[in-house]
Amino acid sequence: MVFGVNVAGGRYRPPLGEPDVWIPVTRAPEVASVTEEYLREVLKRDFAATDSGVTDCVVRLTSPEKAQALVSLVRGWVRTPVPSPSAAQSVGQA
Repeated sequence: MVFGVNVAGGRYRPPLGEPDVWIPVTRAPEVASVTEEYLREVLKRDFAATDSGVTDCVVRLTSPEKAQALVSLVRGWVRTPVPSPSAAQSVGQA
């Protein structure tokens, strides 16, 4: 998984109904149209994210609106996959 989220509740003991989301920001530039530094900056500024080790940021979702905002933000960053050369040749021959 290059860009994904892991929703869990035990690591930082969030309040009930406020799950933490871990985002692997070091791998995100492989599939997203943003740099790791920009991703960290926006997550910290807009979602009060905290660093979790060197690779992840943690966002606490305190409301359904905050969860939707995070999903919308990530969707906007993800690029459309580029087909592999072999897939492009197959399409051209069909």
